[in-house]
Amino acid sequence: MRNLTKTVLRWPVATIVVVVTLTAVFGAFASQAVMEDGAAVDNELTAAQDTLDEAFGDQTQVLQILVESTDGSDVRSVAGLETVTALERAIRDSEVASTLVDERGGGQPAIVSHLGPVAQAVEQRGIGGLDDGDVRALQARALEQLPSQFGALYDGLLGESTGGDEIVTTGLVLVFQDTSGLDEDGALDQQRALVDVVETVEPADRVTVAPLSIPLLLADSEVGGEVGRLFGTALLIITAVLAAVYWVTPRARPRLRATARMGRRTAADVTLTLAVIVLAVVWMQGLGVLLGPGYADVIGAFSPQTQIVPILIVGLGVDFGIHLLARYRSELGAADGDAGDGIAAQAFATAGRTVGVTLLLCTAATAIGFLTNLASPVEFLATLGVLAAAGITAAFVLTMTLVPAVRMLLDRRAARAGRLPAETLASQRTSTLPRLIGRTSWLAERAPAATLAVALLLVGVGGYGYTQLDTRFEITDFVPQDDPALETFETLQEQFAGGFDERTEVLLTGDVATPDAH
Repeated sequence: MRNLTKTVLRWPVATIVVVVTLTAVFGAFASQAVMEDGAAVDNELTAAQDTLDEAFGDQTQVLQILVESTDGSDVRSVAGLETVTALERAIRDSEVASTLVDERGGGQPAIVSHLGPVAQAVEQRGIGGLDDGDVRALQARALEQLPSQFGALYDGLLGESTGGDEIVTTGLVLVFQDTSGLDEDGALDQQRALVDVVETVEPADRVTVAPLSIPLLLADSEVGGEVGRLFGTALLIITAVLAAVYWVTPRARPRLRATARMGRRTAADVTLTLAVIVLAVVWMQGLGVLLGPGYADVIGAFSPQTQIVPILIVGLGVDFGIHLLARYRSELGAADGDAGDGIAAQAFATAGRTVGVTLLLCTAATAIGFLTNLASPVEFLATLGVLAAAGITAAFVLTMTLVPAVRMLLDRRAARAGRLPAETLASQRTSTLPRLIGRTSWLAERAPAATLAVALLLVGVGGYGYTQLDTRFEITDFVPQDDPALETFETLQEQFAGGFDERTEVLLTGDVATPDAH
């Protein structure tokens, strides 16, 4: 650390040039980052899924349309039948009709609804003259005449009944599209077009319509944009905190000039600390690409789950600059004001070999903690650990190089001009924030036994809570919670056991063209 500090202070301009060059290099690699879904565990099931995707692909996709009454009435009604009929007519009369599965030759129906049997019964006579009781009676009569497997299907398209009269307030319409020969983006675009058609349908009174596609919901969730907003919010909050930490009320005369000088120093230190965080994120992204697929192949690709790392770097990396600059300011204020432009070098040399060593040990401990994720069989956890370790290491290196180099150039010029606020910086120890924090030590000084007892009690409470943790992964964890489609998804979970967007496939491998395989 002593040699690193000495090198930076001797050649500050060269240090800045090296940092900028490395940032440009890492930034170029960072632009090559590819986002993939990294939530899956690498085992025989995911390997089988990869084989299914490559060899067969998805032949069909289904859009679920939730039909729900707004007043608690039964959806097996004239209003429900009118809505279902309008949906089917709009779909079959639109351009997306060509994307529906082929129904010729007794194939799978392209559109299946909870009122399908009724729709077939009234196809000839029309809806006019029917009331809600007629619709329910026709539904029951048609289900009795259908084979049991078809009756079970239509029953599954009705939600849970409520009340003694077995009122059903929710029903489903399933629309199947042919996706053979399409890639993932093409299938999603095809389903978006279908959703657009559904949203043009005006449902009957007392009925609402809500289309839902899980792949479309996940694809349009914009996790990256959400993380970007969180990162920006974190930077804004950190900026306010840094301004409060770095500001010291001037005591020199004239007061106005001293205040302006301290304002410039505070702004410079805040900017330097934020620059370290932003550059550390760029370095982390570049290192992630170099360590990922196509290069070192040590970790997996970036995923929505790993996008939380930049926010971790904000929290873990900002304190590096605070600690280093606090010690530097303290040494600067305690030094002889007549030491000329060497005063800054002396102050940073002391800060580097004291606080710098502490930060080095903190960085090593934190990086090792994150790197233990490499033992996890879940790929995105290993990738997240390496990225976090790379980011925190980058933040440390930038703090120990860029911050001293820039601050050295600024303070060396200020010292030569006699504008270095040493007297103001010397008073930082007695400013409001250090005095406020220092007062908390009276607990340990005056009641050490009680303080220790309370701490142990809290540890016990926390330990008990730790044993009660229930960790689970939901498919919608990375969907913004204000997305209206989530309400539809929750209704499907409650009323239809998750809906009809899942299927089970069996993969046979080996010599399948044999009697034994048959």
